[in-house]
Amino acid sequence: MRALFLLCCGAAASAAVTEPRVLLKLSPLIGGPKLLRVHSQLFVDSGAGIDGWDFVPKDATAPATLARLLTLRAAPGDARRLVANDGVGMYDVGAAAAASSDAIDAALAERPTDLHLISNNCWSHTID
Repeated sequence: MRALFLLCCGAAASAAVTEPRVLLKLSPLIGGPKLLRVHSQLFVDSGAGIDGWDFVPKDATAPATLARLLTLRAAPGDARRLVANDGVGMYDVGAAAAASSDAIDAALAERPTDLHLISNNCWSHTID
């Protein structure tokens, strides 16, 4: 529900940054249809660069991984660090807390490493 609120109320990311901003990017699943943008990525625009994070299954297109996920079982996940050149295609969802990229990395490192479609997916890493 929180994600829907963020999507409805967030404006497109702007070029000028006066305070760190949290940006949300929706993209297709790895190997999925390009028009089905259900994968979420979190970015922080500090004005000095746009750093991002997401959570995907390791070996996302392997038949064994797909079988595990589609039968609602966990599969090994990979928390990735991303960099963006600009905020094009991203939604500005609010001001960022004063946490550094290292602090965000540390918080994500404490999360479970197995991806599960219901309880520990890309949205739980982006929104929680």
